[in-house]
Amino acid sequence: LGQVEIHNPPVAAFTNETPCLNAGIVFTDQSISSDTLLYDFVWKVESLTGNEQTHHGSPALIEFDQVINYNVSLIITDYFGCTDTVTSFIEVKPKPVCAFGYIENAGNIRGKLQFENQTTGASGYVWDFGNSITSTLPEPDVKYDKEGEYTIMLIATSMDGCTDTATKSYY
Repeated sequence: LGQVEIHNPPVAAFTNETPCLNAGIVFTDQSISSDTLLYDFVWKVESLTGNEQTHHGSPALIEFDQVINYNVSLIITDYFGCTDTVTSFIEVKPKPVCAFGYIENAGNIRGKLQFENQTTGASGYVWDFGNSITSTLPEPDVKYDKEGEYTIMLIATSMDGCTDTATKSYY
């Protein structure tokens, strides 16, 4: 009779970034190998509406296109063919919709812009005015002293940590 070799199975585990709508979310294997190294990482993403996706490798970059709930499973396999699976419930968060306008020469001051924040769904803001000046105010003012083209960027962040960005040029 032949001998049977029994191996300890690996233990599947993973971590992930905050799952935001339409953002590439990194899922990272945190599994513990046992008697040999892990070689295969299969990620199954199933929405509660029945849509399924499969991704391979670790880390995996997964994008969610609906603000609904998903089950994400990691199936790991080691070189002996032993497997384990872990499943986590993922609640995809909406991201803010970032937008802004501005009034030129505000208060009849040449080069002064008064910003109108038109963002929805955000609780935090970071402005970069393209001139080494930044602000976290919702609707800041800025004065440009030198002629030139400036790229103005607003990054809006929701309570859940999801972000959206808007940019405009100003000369």
